[in-house]
Amino acid sequence: MSGPFSQKFYHKNSRTSYLSTEASSVILSPDLNSQITFHFPSSQTKTSQNLWPGSTETQDHNRDSPKPAPLVIPASFVASASLTQPPRPPTVAFMAKTLYIIDGHAHIYAAYYARMSGELTGPSGEPTKATYIFTMAMLGLIQRRKPDMLVVAMDSKVPTFRVKIYPEYKANRAAMPDDLPGQIDRIEQILDAMNIPILRVPGYEADDIIGTLAKKASAEKMDVYLCSKDKDLLQLLDERVRAFDIKRDLEFDLVRLKEEMGVTPSQFLDALALQGDTSDNVPGLPDVGPKTALAWIQQYSSIENLYEHADEIKGKRGESLRNNRAKVDLSKELVTIDCNVPIDIDYTRMSVKDPDRPKLARLFTELGFIRLLTQLGLSPTGDAAQESAKTTPAKTTPDGADADRTSSDRKPAPRGLAPQGGGDEVAAKNGSLHASPFTLH
Repeated sequence: MSGPFSQKFYHKNSRTSYLSTEASSVILSPDLNSQITFHFPSSQTKTSQNLWPGSTETQDHNRDSPKPAPLVIPASFVASASLTQPPRPPTVAFMAKTLYIIDGHAHIYAAYYARMSGELTGPSGEPTKATYIFTMAMLGLIQRRKPDMLVVAMDSKVPTFRVKIYPEYKANRAAMPDDLPGQIDRIEQILDAMNIPILRVPGYEADDIIGTLAKKASAEKMDVYLCSKDKDLLQLLDERVRAFDIKRDLEFDLVRLKEEMGVTPSQFLDALALQGDTSDNVPGLPDVGPKTALAWIQQYSSIENLYEHADEIKGKRGESLRNNRAKVDLSKELVTIDCNVPIDIDYTRMSVKDPDRPKLARLFTELGFIRLLTQLGLSPTGDAAQESAKTTPAKTTPDGADADRTSSDRKPAPRGLAPQGGGDEVAAKNGSLHASPFTLH
């Protein structure tokens, strides 16, 4: 466009369009769905243009044409607008919904093994350490990141298809600690009270559920955050899917994967197949570790191309490569996440909602989480309220979790679990607690 109008601007939080101009103000039609009329500051002719996508229709008008009722926007506001994409009809992509997918068992185990001085128990004597830390992590995530949708993926007790392919898969894992199953049950009860859905499919791992949901949501133009430290999930990254570390509040996306490892997600999957995984008992190539596997993929781009140049690899590792192609193929099958799990995806159910406050109050009272009751504006219930108030708080190690659960001695919440990595009171003073269904008081 010529004349004094030089550049189109669109405010990122609005469907209203603006134009920078030499005049003192910009006059736009208030109805974006029909025509947007630009009034030039001089005696030039007006131009009317439909800015909906795909439209190039323009037409000239005489100066004497009837003038529409204009909306006047000061140029100072136009100058502060952000340059973004043109306005579009309201769609999922335009709304930029955010979906956070929690790797349930991974976070529960991390909470269980977090370093802490002393053990947490409820008024009844039941262990509550993993339950408390996991709950704090969920509350902190909701307050800091304000997700539009939140869901927890859990492993199934039914053997997965990978065990049928390779019976030794995960056979080296130790049994679950005796005091953890009861805490997992409590965590599921709390998630139900918080209206956070749990996804579990017999015969599939949580990773497969995460992959299926992530790819489908990404295809629908949602921004997806994989809340896990599991390196296997990096194979799922794309322009809308990224890994997210809840404790450190850090994202890991395609750019960082390329910058730090020099590979794409599919290439990272090939590197995983070559190196194997001792924790899951995935064989990989004998005598080949992560550094060598990554270097080979960086150089040869794929397993297929690597084997086409296998004779170039000398020494013991080259011999291992040439003699173990079947192990590499098996390992790749085991580490590849299945993104076609048969699961009904209900985004409405995943939307962050108000908790079931009476149910949450009852659970927190039974568990002795009196401090959380106070911070969430809930009241203790029944006789357990008096017993919970007598609970003696345990001390906290620097990288552990705050075990204080009484309303009389309110210490800061654990780093990495409360908003902004600090205590609830500290975060509130810094203005970091925003309105949400789970706002701490």
